[in-house]
Amino acid sequence: MNMVKNIDIEKNTAKAILLIGHGSRLPESSKVLEVHAERIKKTGKFDEIHTCFLQSEPTIQDVFPKIKSETIFVFPFFLAPGIHVSKDIPRILGLQGKYSEINGKKIIYCDPLGESEFITKAILRQIEELWSTY
Repeated sequence: MNMVKNIDIEKNTAKAILLIGHGSRLPESSKVLEVHAERIKKTGKFDEIHTCFLQSEPTIQDVFPKIKSETIFVFPFFLAPGIHVSKDIPRILGLQGKYSEINGKKIIYCDPLGESEFITKAILRQIEELWSTY
């Protein structure tokens, strides 16, 4: 169901991003998601930025109902489109593909980080930084 094909996030009115991480029993692991959320917030492109986790708190069920924006970009903060990305998150949210409408809100389900060249560059940068201090 392609209800919202070409979204200009600069012009769209009330919009939110929901970053969903795996979660961990180690509390410091959630910091990574919070760092990215803060950077996204500084861009001013979204009215709301939320984070939640599949296996720790806050959960998707805790956060998603509180989002007020008319358009919600759901971003699975995962590297690959494994079972959590392809089955679990869509099931929990009731998504019907990339574009869904839930309670009158447009939901756009983003791809995970995946094969982006930016991920490759980040890997190489970290290796280069470590190598230079070796």
